[in-house]
Amino acid sequence: MSNESMLMQLEKLKKEIDQAKIDKATAEGRLDSLMKQLKTDYGLSSIAEAEKELTKLTEEINGNQKKVDGLFAELKTKFEW
Repeated sequence: MSNESMLMQLEKLKKEIDQAKIDKATAEGRLDSLMKQLKTDYGLSSIAEAEKELTKLTEEINGNQKKVDGLFAELKTKFEW
């Protein structure tokens, strides 16, 4: 392999590394922004807290849906739909 070929490969790798650094910084900035939004909008400080809150809210929704379904069935029976 010639020196010129090796130099071209090294330059290509350097560009790829530089792009990876840019991509990493962009991703870290997005993550930081989303974590701030999570704190501002929902008062949650971590992904773990958000997952717990999601589980709690999902259970609450499911419970409310069961209540609505039961009340609807009661209305259907009461008013003979």
